[in-house]
Amino acid sequence: MVAHGGFLPAPAPPQGSASPPFVRPRVNDPPAPGSRPRCRRWQQSRGWSARAAQGGRRLPALRPTPPPQRPDKGGRGQHPLRGAPWAESGRTMPVATVNLRALTSWVGIARLFAVVLSCLTFSLVASTGRFGAPYGTWCMFTWCFCFIVTLLVLLLELLELYPLLPLSWDDFTSAFSMLATLMVFTSSVVFPSTFIISPCSSNLCARQAVATTASCLCFLAYAVEVSLTRAKPGDISSFLSTVPGLLKVFEAYVACLIFSLLDEYSGKPGLMWCVAVYSICFIFTLLIIIFTIGRCLTYIPCPLEKMLVGYNFLALLMYLTATVLWPLYSFQGRSRPDPCGTNCWWNKHLGVTFLTIFNLLAYLVDLVYSTKMVFVRAPP
Repeated sequence: MVAHGGFLPAPAPPQGSASPPFVRPRVNDPPAPGSRPRCRRWQQSRGWSARAAQGGRRLPALRPTPPPQRPDKGGRGQHPLRGAPWAESGRTMPVATVNLRALTSWVGIARLFAVVLSCLTFSLVASTGRFGAPYGTWCMFTWCFCFIVTLLVLLLELLELYPLLPLSWDDFTSAFSMLATLMVFTSSVVFPSTFIISPCSSNLCARQAVATTASCLCFLAYAVEVSLTRAKPGDISSFLSTVPGLLKVFEAYVACLIFSLLDEYSGKPGLMWCVAVYSICFIFTLLIIIFTIGRCLTYIPCPLEKMLVGYNFLALLMYLTATVLWPLYSFQGRSRPDPCGTNCWWNKHLGVTFLTIFNLLAYLVDLVYSTKMVFVRAPP
């Protein structure tokens, strides 16, 4: 029927009949007989316990949803959004635990001795007030640097926080212990030869002598740590703890000593070639050390072991030419000055000559060990 040009409203359906498909039931309406409830929350609040139409099983009782909890002060122990524990949200909070073995093991004892002795050394030298020259500044830097880094290593291993660092911890500690051994050894030789004047009878000289003794003992402590952490034959878990890895640190440090002694080399092609050899080998060796500690060697798209063998062979050839050319161009037609003090050019060039020979031998041993590790396989 049409009323006033429009349609009359549809009559209401009788009680108990199903609603049309386009009519949306209200939330609080009871379910139709023989049908499943549309809202489980209504089922929970009304206590509806009818059986399902298919299967004849009772629907599982729903548990009330707990209200969201606020995290405690600082947000620790609970999820910041849902109030659930961190373990339930798939995340774990780093917990610092105390590992006393980091102090009671032989390596920990050696590090403790190194910390105490390095602290004693730079304290005694600082009390004298005589370390203003470049060599004295270098020695003070060595003892302070080794003290700070070794103390930091002990704390990180004591609290077991080193896994959080994005680096290879074994490679880092092996490289640092080798570097500290070389640095403290150099300081133990340079400091007494530069600052202790004989006869040693004053209180100042006595403190310098005790500081030198403590530095020598500190060198022994780091050397013991290197021997304890060195990789056993067949163990290549950390590259810098093997003999080729330790030799890489030695080669880089000797190159740094060579740079500190370079003097009067411009204008001579032979000496400039030697400086280029020292620089190129130092850069590549330092990159190998940094990439190993930073776990970046896996990104190199080539056989790494064979590449290291090839690099050691080329570096050996380059240092062989430098061993011949440096003394030839440095001392040819030039005699040693009669008063030759500490900063004499002749002494510096002689030191570069010996350091070049040391690095030549180091690259030779490195090549032999690397070739043995790569191409010589142990019998099964």
